[in-house]
Amino acid sequence: MKKLLFPLMLAATVALSAQQTMLPDELKPFVLEYFEGQSVRSIAPKADNPKLKEVIMEDMSSILYDGKKNIVSVTFEGESRALQSFLPNAINDYLAENYPENRVTGFYKEKKREKVVLDNGKTLYFSPKEHTFIE
Repeated sequence: MKKLLFPLMLAATVALSAQQTMLPDELKPFVLEYFEGQSVRSIAPKADNPKLKEVIMEDMSSILYDGKKNIVSVTFEGESRALQSFLPNAINDYLAENYPENRVTGFYKEKKREKVVLDNGKTLYFSPKEHTFIE
């Protein structure tokens, strides 16, 4: 049993470290800043859109990026408020004024708008250029 267990553990360790190195260089600063101390669980093409890749972090938060390594969406599963520092200043200002007690759990870039999801379940939309609130 020991002869079988050691190679399996070694293979799992190598696979986990390989996933960390598969993270594109363009995304490494973002991951280091907003997911400090966490490791990458997996990186795989998105099932419903293979042009996008999804990075799943240790706490099950995720980062979705396109072929040009542009971040398309970020979701936070933990209690961190780090995502808010990633948002444009105009959106942060709006959230601070109107939703000071809430935490951002998701940010999604769409073609004609940006979507912010709060921990109370509310979804807010903003213009992609000026980052102004859209009713």
